[in-house]
Amino acid sequence: MKKRIICALLCVVTLAASAAFFTPRPAAVEVAAAELDLTEYDVRKYVTPFWRTSVIWNECFYPLINNNGTYRPIKLMYRADEIVSVRDYTLTKEYVRGKDYDLNENGELIFLAHSKIPKANDFSIHSPVMPQDADESTYYPRWDNTGWEYWNESSEISLKTVSVTYVTSDENQPNAPAPLVNSLPRSFEKLTSGDSFHMVLIGDSVATGAKSSGNCGIAPYADAYPKMTEKALAMKFGNPNVKLTNSAIGGSTSQYTEKRLDDTVIKYSPDLVIINFGMNDSSADRVGYTDELFRANMTGQIEYIKEKLPESEILLVSSLLGNPYTFREERYVSHAAILSELAEKYDGVGFCDPQAIERFYLERKEFIDFMADNMVHPNDLGMRLIAQTITDAFRFDDAADYAEIELSKLTEAARLDENAANGRGALLTSALDDARREMSACEDEWAITEVYDAYSERIATILRQCAPEDHVFESRVRAARCDADGSFYKYCSVCGYSEDTEPIAALGGEHLWDSGFVSIPSGYRAKGTRTFTCQRCKLTREEAIPELSGGAKEIAGESMLHVKRGYNYMESSARPFSRGDGTVELDVCPLDTYMGRDGVSYIGVWISGYSISASYNFTKQRFEIVDGNLPYSFISGEFKVVPFEWKSKKESGSYNWHKFAVNLKGDTVTICCDGVPVLTDTNEKYSKNTSNKVIVLYSIGEFYLDSFKVSSGGYDQTTGEGNVIFDSDLDSDEARRYFNQKWSYGNYTTVELETPDERTQTSAVYADHVHTLAFAGNVESGCANGGAKILECETCGARVRGETTAPKLSSHAYFPTASANDGERNIIRYACAYCDMTFTEIADDASPRLCVFGDINGDCRLNARDVILILKEIAGGGENTAADINGDGAINARDAIGILRVLTGHKLAYPE
Repeated sequence: MKKRIICALLCVVTLAASAAFFTPRPAAVEVAAAELDLTEYDVRKYVTPFWRTSVIWNECFYPLINNNGTYRPIKLMYRADEIVSVRDYTLTKEYVRGKDYDLNENGELIFLAHSKIPKANDFSIHSPVMPQDADESTYYPRWDNTGWEYWNESSEISLKTVSVTYVTSDENQPNAPAPLVNSLPRSFEKLTSGDSFHMVLIGDSVATGAKSSGNCGIAPYADAYPKMTEKALAMKFGNPNVKLTNSAIGGSTSQYTEKRLDDTVIKYSPDLVIINFGMNDSSADRVGYTDELFRANMTGQIEYIKEKLPESEILLVSSLLGNPYTFREERYVSHAAILSELAEKYDGVGFCDPQAIERFYLERKEFIDFMADNMVHPNDLGMRLIAQTITDAFRFDDAADYAEIELSKLTEAARLDENAANGRGALLTSALDDARREMSACEDEWAITEVYDAYSERIATILRQCAPEDHVFESRVRAARCDADGSFYKYCSVCGYSEDTEPIAALGGEHLWDSGFVSIPSGYRAKGTRTFTCQRCKLTREEAIPELSGGAKEIAGESMLHVKRGYNYMESSARPFSRGDGTVELDVCPLDTYMGRDGVSYIGVWISGYSISASYNFTKQRFEIVDGNLPYSFISGEFKVVPFEWKSKKESGSYNWHKFAVNLKGDTVTICCDGVPVLTDTNEKYSKNTSNKVIVLYSIGEFYLDSFKVSSGGYDQTTGEGNVIFDSDLDSDEARRYFNQKWSYGNYTTVELETPDERTQTSAVYADHVHTLAFAGNVESGCANGGAKILECETCGARVRGETTAPKLSSHAYFPTASANDGERNIIRYACAYCDMTFTEIADDASPRLCVFGDINGDCRLNARDVILILKEIAGGGENTAADINGDGAINARDAIGILRVLTGHKLAYPE
């Protein structure tokens, strides 16, 4: 029977340079299993190819069971040696081994009785007949008419999908993608030089990133494969100037016009064009484009791009498979083969084939495991497969070739000729020798880049320093910690160079934390912080204090729409622009609009029938009128923008309501904020078409929304008077039902009707308020922590620190109170003579190691002997300053009484 282990195997991720591109498992080392768990999106781990690692992070599977309710083993990509974790798709909920699942002797994950992992019967996905009360909006007929396949365009399937992280030594591997270095030499030169490297991507909805968790607004908010690839290439080659422009268009095929290529590719003059068509080409009309048509389309695109951009290179990427039950697999396979042929035919054209790797894994796994809709759109696992294939293909035949490039850059930066005479030459030469030695041991570009970064900083540090003979040294001490050595060292006061001269051994033992003090008080919407200090080595650590609760009263008879985090839209049946003058107005309060470094969060109005979007961009903090449709996938230009600070206020604990309105009148679009025009633009394009609908969109984020109002014809935003055709304040269930009749939610919309409280209500408070602070209490000073007045805002309940006071002492006055032995360890308890701070030390023997307060005789104990010595000091003139217990500058009976009070369990008053 297989032995269950606590430690797991962590791979040394390698990019083996193999002529046949077979990828053996890398060597492994033992680490704690907890260190392997991945609870959030991590670019580096997500693009680590499954075929180059012993740790498979967050592999997805859809938990299907037999139609009779019996369980069957879960199909994984590899035989699992040990399970690290099983989590839901969002990675926020963890399932328990031994209760929810286990690992059988075949390395398969199995469900246990009463498992809390959600499960679906096989026929709910693969149904022989159309289920009752279903239609073709949720079930798609199989191509051979043998049944129906479930599909869903929302996040439903993803949110029922499960993620498993496990360790494997399974050698059954797909063939790794061939290196692109010979096909795309200019791209490699740009990537490795650190120069600007601009990629443009064209393709269908898969290339837009349609169903990645990040685009759908659900955890773990992973990037779609284009953005993931862009970040990965920048990291892999240490080039911060990598940029990808995504010109993909959902629903498109390889059919092209010169104008479309001009608009999506040629105008950017990119270094590399990535072409990823195929999902729609291979499934069109259920049979797909013929091979002849697909070859003609792709040949036309390649030749036109090469004619217009002779210096640009092209990367062809195969499509993943569509649902093999509804679309014939052979068309996908033949189209991928055509891309491979074309790449061989043209210079400067490369090919990546994630489909071939997907087909390898589908010999073991279910198709739905890779898909967010069980049809054509990949989930995070499918997106990762494409990103991994492209990123892995961007490698050299021999990693040593890349190492030589990086070493030449380091050598150039070192400027050995000019630095040989100033004393730095030996240091620089030593650094280059060390870099060469470490790079020679690296097996992939990732590791070489890490070595380059470290030695680039080392060389820069040497160049910043004085020449060795010019240092002006002073002696300093780096204190030892309980668990870390310290040192005596020399410090150059001119350039900051330091050099250890003598080590100081760590104190040993565990940290002795005090009871801490509140460094940041908590509020009603914000957590506070408590800071602890080790009484031995003075190291500090922080813990969060829960936010306050119960500080606000509900307001009866009012409510608002709470839009939870997600990619959302609502479409109105109202027609405000039929008279050529219409307005959409609503109250908005952003709660959490953060989308990461590269996302865009906004709230806006898309005037359908026009190519006009008027919105507020939370990412750029500005109002915008742009040429294109929301969401921001297809914006082709900006008509007019104006800066305006309207930041998300969730983390600060306050709320920031504004009344947002968009008016179209004739050829003029106006955006108003709180009834005041903030952005107006006139353009004949605005009045060319007649529109029937208005769509309010709000992207990834969390908002409160209220007071929806739509007018057609004249409307005064200041008074609220005019031809209002829709008006809802959402102040009751009846108002909510009326709202639902007029507006249809998008597939991703997650909304609730919520009662506001004193801090979130919308009633005529749109601007962020200024805190009205009132005294709420004091935090008293302690031995080592300062005190402060605490002020509380009368409007929102936020708490802030006011005037501060200094600590009463520089540190706690601790002394040992008791010691004991638990059979294995000696436990010594300490207390403070002035406050309630206590801590415990685990020692090798029963002797206290610390004693500060009252230890006159130096035996690390506080007892009557110390009192006797104080009395002797008083009789003899009092020269031992340690006997001045109360710190009044004199040694007298008060000091003896102080020790006696402490020995009898009393606390001392702080010295004046």
